[in-house]
Amino acid sequence: MSVKQLTLRKITKGAGAVVLGLVAVDLVATLVTFALGVEFFRR
Repeated sequence: MSVKQLTLRKITKGAGAVVLGLVAVDLVATLVTFALGVEFFRR
């Protein structure tokens, strides 16, 4: 494997981790918003 391929693989892994992190944060934010909305409408 060339150095270029290794670097590309590292970048791809990093980007994948960032995307997964963003998706996780997005899901948590959605759940929190949903929970707050349900509590708000219950009153």
